[in-house]
Amino acid sequence: MHFSAGDKVTILFEGWKTNSVTSMALSVLVVFFLSILYEFLKAFRIYKPRNQNNPEATLLLARNRNEIGLERRPPKSLGQHLEDTFFFLLNFIFAYFLMLVAMTCNAWLFSSIILGCGLGYFFAQPLCKHYLTDNPEPRMRTYGLTDGPGPGPVI
Repeated sequence: MHFSAGDKVTILFEGWKTNSVTSMALSVLVVFFLSILYEFLKAFRIYKPRNQNNPEATLLLARNRNEIGLERRPPKSLGQHLEDTFFFLLNFIFAYFLMLVAMTCNAWLFSSIILGCGLGYFFAQPLCKHYLTDNPEPRMRTYGLTDGPGPGPVI
């Protein structure tokens, strides 16, 4: 297999074919914006606010801190778990669709995925960090050992 730069490609479905330069350009734009959306969805999953107004969860979190300073998260409700599962599946579907588009081995489509993911990451990470949480650190961090109470250095 090799990359080609032609304008006649079948993308994902039999109904999504490019037959001209115009249809290829439109497809490249669609894939570019899907790549940006994929990165925003990924950042949203990382920085999505949790229910921090739940006093029981805060108390449980304080009780679950063990002697070496590692924190455990409070248990999620079924609704929160279903919401997380939905966003995981949506992210998973986007990732596989973009992979299948890349497997068309069309240089224009592949480039639009690379540029879209790069631009999406460039804007999504700081925007989601700023607007979705008061804490600038993502929630998917691993804490190391500490000398005292509280989270330790980020590894």
